[in-house]
Amino acid sequence: MGRLSQFLEKDGAVWRAGLLAVLMLVVSGISYRVAAARYDRFANPVPLAKNSLSLLPHRIGEWGGEDLPLDGAVFSLLGVDAYVNRMYSRPGASHPIALFISYSTHPRDVLAHRPEICYPSAGWARTSTKVLELPVAQAERLLCQKQTFQRGGLGDRQACVLSYYLVDSVPLASISDVRNQLLMARGGAPYVFLVQFILEAEAIGEDEMGLLEELAVASASDIALLQRNAVAAAPKGRSQEP
Repeated sequence: MGRLSQFLEKDGAVWRAGLLAVLMLVVSGISYRVAAARYDRFANPVPLAKNSLSLLPHRIGEWGGEDLPLDGAVFSLLGVDAYVNRMYSRPGASHPIALFISYSTHPRDVLAHRPEICYPSAGWARTSTKVLELPVAQAERLLCQKQTFQRGGLGDRQACVLSYYLVDSVPLASISDVRNQLLMARGGAPYVFLVQFILEAEAIGEDEMGLLEELAVASASDIALLQRNAVAAAPKGRSQEP
């Protein structure tokens, strides 16, 4: 895991926060996938291009992103077909924000890495959950879920994760919404993206939480376009739902 070590050494806590968040997704996701076979019938055997998610702009408004590529072994354990893992920052922001987007032909592999599973599995206690409707362009609303977590012991840490799913370009806040959207899908198994904005620090206040919402709103149209373009470029003949 040499590449992972290089990033951990690069910028101390900032890079460590982004990579450790992904490692938590890996560890907790393995056990969840065993119990998620019921999502197999929504699998789509037509994969998107491997580099499709990496086409997300590095510059989003005032925010600039830097890639945090995962070691090959970590990527294999993650169990997804494609991902983008970046740390975004902007002038004047007190903290950078980690953005992790994952996709798999099997929705169960993406759903395995949602925050309410990953953080408690890694020893964090969930302290709050709230569904948000954030205003985006053209009077639309971005449905998402904001969760906070805390870990005690030496070096107490707090984490705030704002997440949502994209099912055929429809933003959804919860796994029940995803399940309903999958059941209503027509014309083939939908593609499911999981989008997560992650902030981890010793203390997180309202201003820091506001950074997550700011980046989520600023990036919403770019992420939706990313999925539409990736699906449009996929080979034709998407499988029909059994």
